[in-house]
Amino acid sequence: MTLRDKIDRYASVSQLKGRSAERTVDPSLSATCEHTKYVFPPEYRHGVLRIESVGGHFGGLAKLLAQSPGNDTLDFERMAFVDTETTGLSGGIGVCAFLVGVGYRSSDGFVVEQFLMNDFPAEPHLLRGVCETIDRFDVVVSYNGRAFDVPILDGRLLLNGIKRKLSDKPHLDLLHPARRLWKHRLSDCSLKSLEAHVLDYLREDDIDGWMIPPTYFEYLRTGDTALLDPVVRHNRLDIVSLACVAHLIFSTIDAPREAPFIHGLDWYGLGTFLERHRRTKEAVFCFEKAMTTGLPEETISRCQKTLSLMCKRKGDWEEAVRLWEEGACVSGDASHSLFALEELAKFYEHRRRDLSLAREICHRAIAMLEMRATISDADVTRFFEDFEYRLRRIERKLQKGNA
Repeated sequence: MTLRDKIDRYASVSQLKGRSAERTVDPSLSATCEHTKYVFPPEYRHGVLRIESVGGHFGGLAKLLAQSPGNDTLDFERMAFVDTETTGLSGGIGVCAFLVGVGYRSSDGFVVEQFLMNDFPAEPHLLRGVCETIDRFDVVVSYNGRAFDVPILDGRLLLNGIKRKLSDKPHLDLLHPARRLWKHRLSDCSLKSLEAHVLDYLREDDIDGWMIPPTYFEYLRTGDTALLDPVVRHNRLDIVSLACVAHLIFSTIDAPREAPFIHGLDWYGLGTFLERHRRTKEAVFCFEKAMTTGLPEETISRCQKTLSLMCKRKGDWEEAVRLWEEGACVSGDASHSLFALEELAKFYEHRRRDLSLAREICHRAIAMLEMRATISDADVTRFFEDFEYRLRRIERKLQKGNA
């Protein structure tokens, strides 16, 4: 019997029986929700991490990310890691989740509970099972789940008359902190990319995400349960990868000086993340670590600029001047050199009160701008005006001082 035949027969029963139709559905149309548990033991290694090392209590910024009320720390064992496999990849009210995995840390290792519906009438059973499982935890953790997984589940809960909203639960979407940390090194910050390039875990014989919806419809057409085995395994690995990435992000944020990073761009990403949340000392450490580890030239300029302004804000003028002097000598990035010269001119005019040196720096910047104007079509009018205005003011101060 095809899916179309099943739908037609179910509709005809509904029309004959009215509101009591759901109680009198032909037994041949009965649908079930398969509920399974899979345990990754403590010794299981997922790339660079072993399951026994994944977990713990995390405080400070990790808690802020989840916007979780209550205690000052996040308990990894109180988190539910959620991922769905759906009948479509674009979202929308017509898309449903036919497979939902919920992972969590336990004394046995890492557990993944999966809810799989064998046909659409089983959807209410799946949704209730998922909600009951998630209710045991304090925080939902996902990867792009705030924009995709949770809205789909909430929409299906509404359509099935189940008065629940998963979006009401504290939710940590790892996509956003992961991008902040790794977007400078990785052009693709998908979970699969992090799995390969951060966790150093490579899957074998994995099904591509775009193939999952048609695979489910093929299963409905043929009844061949073996078709879903790769989908179930894919979902299970997504969830354990999600947990490992969460552990890495939380532990790195809690103890940035001990971050297991070997790439300068990862240190730079961590520095921008910490600066955004006003953890200045740790951010400075990360930016310095990034430059000593090694960065592309264009990122070095950005790193120096950010670090110098942080030093300026906290009053570390010696370090700020050192960075500006280095930046002023960079030949490949004119905009950064001009920024550094402007900051140096400000420092010597207003802070050190060395007007002669401030005037010399302005002349140097104007000479650079004149050369740039002759070899490129870049509009440097604004920079000329700024430095010439500063130079005239310095000249007036010098004349007044000599009078």
